[in-house]
Amino acid sequence: MTNAGNVTLTNVTLSDSDFNAEISNQCIVPTSLASGNSFTCVVGPFAAIEGQHTNTATATGDYNKNPYHDSDDANYFGGVPDYSFEKYINGEDADTLVEAVEVDAGDSLTFKYEVTNEGNAPIEWTGLTDDVFGDLTGECGLPKTIAVGQSDYCQITRTAGDFPDGKENVGTASVTGLADQTDPAWYETAPPELGCTYTHGYWKNHPLAWPVYSLVLGDETYTQAELLALLWASPEGDASIILALQLIAAKLNVANGADDSAIASTIDAADDWLDDYSGKLPYSISPSSPAGGQATDLAGTLDVYNNGLLEGGPPHCDGASGSSECTHRVFLPLLEAGASTQATE
Repeated sequence: MTNAGNVTLTNVTLSDSDFNAEISNQCIVPTSLASGNSFTCVVGPFAAIEGQHTNTATATGDYNKNPYHDSDDANYFGGVPDYSFEKYINGEDADTLVEAVEVDAGDSLTFKYEVTNEGNAPIEWTGLTDDVFGDLTGECGLPKTIAVGQSDYCQITRTAGDFPDGKENVGTASVTGLADQTDPAWYETAPPELGCTYTHGYWKNHPLAWPVYSLVLGDETYTQAELLALLWASPEGDASIILALQLIAAKLNVANGADDSAIASTIDAADDWLDDYSGKLPYSISPSSPAGGQATDLAGTLDVYNNGLLEGGPPHCDGASGSSECTHRVFLPLLEAGASTQATE
């Protein structure tokens, strides 16, 4: 308070719309104030209150029994930062096993981590980790500033593992000045059905669902990597590849529990055909040659079996040729050659 006049003021007072008690307890207000003199009163500190606030201070003084006064406002905005954090799998919140996203082993999964500013001040999203994928801060381009009422997110793509009993992934977000928040998301994979058949297209796209890690074609043993290379090879112009695609699928179906009584002789004939050639596939046999024609005929019968259309054979697993009565599901882990296996039913 400053006396800006040219006379002395008496009966000086100081008040505040919010802090009168504090002025009385913490300040000594002079009873008079000479021309050009001033005094200062400081009160506080006080805890800020959320939102916009204005308080008004008023100073008074008398001269010749006439009152004079002046008031001044002070404003502050009480910022209360807050945020929420959500993790999604393929667009689903999936916080519990009951809500788990159902996918096939080997499918592509999209994980989305989203932070929403729930407070009344900007926040800085500084870190992100996942209990399965580790630190994602760099991959997600953090830190990021998020305005009031706005959201930002990071999205990554990973491959689904083999988790028929469900898999929980937990994300953790870090925001400056606030406690970390975590959120889980679940997915589960359905094992292949036992007793029905899949096509070679299914097996090449779901290597984690294979019931065995190697197969014998003809008199040669092929690893899973070699078998996948054959499944992804172009069959055009080579009867040996045309046959291999269907023979691999048929043998995987049989290993997975499909009945082979109606196809066993065809599988044996296909192996015998391959036995006529040395080394491993491919053999570059023209489909229009006599040997090539024999191979494509065998492949055609195997294809009918793999699609669940062979008379006396098992149905297709997706129900395309009738409903399957499969009631058990079996998975064998993919192992290195020579390792032991244990079936889980």
